[in-house]
Parts: sequence; structure tokens; C-alpha cells
Amino acid sequence: MVAADTLVESVHFPAEATAEEIASRSLCVNLSDMAAMGATPRWFTLALTLPKEKANDQWLAGFSGAIAGIANRYNIALVGGDTTSGPLSVSMTLLGEVPAG
Repeated sequence: MVAADTLVESVHFPAEATAEEIASRSLCVNLSDMAAMGATPRWFTLALTLPKEKANDQWLAGFSGAIAGIANRYNIALVGGDTTSGPLSVSMTLLGEVPAG
């Protein structure tokens, strides 16, 4: 199974959301999709578009720490992605498995 979602600042989360809140929402919407399909999540990719004012150690530590915590909790691995500069948006694709039949 595959689930993919893109979250855009001021559309899917408020501009004042913390890095941790954005990371959590981004991964959890895909985990919810996996659960709805009866799938076991295994791997995910992350495409992060980040404005220059957020491209700093503090923001990135909060974002990556939240992602790592959720990934560890659900035993899923980050296996690829992309980063670019621009208006804040987060795209994740989560891949999972379902039992045969």
C-alpha cells in the first residue's frame, strides 16, 4: 500500500505551527491512511521545501526529532526524499504491507 500527502503552510497548518507540530502532522496523516487500509507501515520518503528563515539548526532539530520519534514508535524507516528552498511545504509518501488475501 502507498499513501502520500503534501501539507502546505497556511493551508494545512498555521504559519505559527512549531517544527515539531508540522513534522508530527505530516507523518501521522499518512500513518492514519495506512491504518484505514489495514496496512502495516514500513518505509517513508520526505520532500521538504523550507524557507531560508526556518533553515536553521533549531528548527531542523525540532522537525527531525519529531519525525524520528514517530518513526521509531511505529518502526518505520526514512528511505529517501528531497530538500529544496521555497515556501514551507512537506510531502511524505508512506509505503506499507498488507497480508495476502
